[in-house]
Amino acid sequence: MKKGIFIAILTICSFNALCQNITYKKDMFGNTIAVDDRGNTLATQKKDMFGNKTWEDDRGRTISTQKKDMF
Repeated sequence: MKKGIFIAILTICSFNALCQNITYKKDMFGNTIAVDDRGNTLATQKKDMFGNKTWEDDRGRTISTQKKDMF
């Protein structure tokens, strides 16, 4: 019985350690920033002069680009 409870508690604790809560914030320039629960910046969404939205990681590498549809 004790061993089963210990394994259940250990499983719940390890599951919570692997989970990551992501929140989205706006900075003073209007960019959207994805931040995890520890305060680390994961990605930043910026707009270029054509209106396309680009997600970049913390090192400036492009993750994805969403092109603006004119129609």
